[in-house]
Amino acid sequence: MSSPGAWHSAGVPTLSNVDAEQRLFVSVRPPPSARRELSALPRPATPGVRWVDPEQWHLTLRFLPRAVPAQVIAELDRLDLPQAVVTLGPSVISFEDRVVVIPADGLDGLAAGVLAATRDLAPVDQRTFRGHLTMARTGTAAACPLLGHPISVSFTATTIELVASAGGGSRSAHHTLQTWQLSEPAI
Repeated sequence: MSSPGAWHSAGVPTLSNVDAEQRLFVSVRPPPSARRELSALPRPATPGVRWVDPEQWHLTLRFLPRAVPAQVIAELDRLDLPQAVVTLGPSVISFEDRVVVIPADGLDGLAAGVLAATRDLAPVDQRTFRGHLTMARTGTAAACPLLGHPISVSFTATTIELVASAGGGSRSAHHTLQTWQLSEPAI
């Protein structure tokens, strides 16, 4: 790993109050090439299925239900995390019979680093990290025509983002507060 100076902060918070608790998450956003492949998946209008807007597709590394953005930014500024190769697939599945997702491999190291840096800033989810990209929310996943569809998309995660989320579920409004570059692997 390179020195902490290799971890570059790019941008400034866009919301006016970064010192008040907010609903936040740290995530990887698929690059345009991966988004194009994901956009080719069938997402027909289906009763009971609320598709996530492709502009909001992300892979959550850490959810912070109540945290102060300025504190999270300060902790993430100290990190030096490497880029990661992410593989989505092999097929669309459901979590808890109501969330339709594509499993993601390759994010465990990033998620562990982000959790270690932010452990004292918000409650920690006791469930094991399961990387995924949410495609839809449903009353019951069995109603989703995408369930079981094969998919294989790979990309290199080169940045992570701190995102503020207003609302809930597929109707949330997301605002990127800060983006950090991940370190290139040593040769």
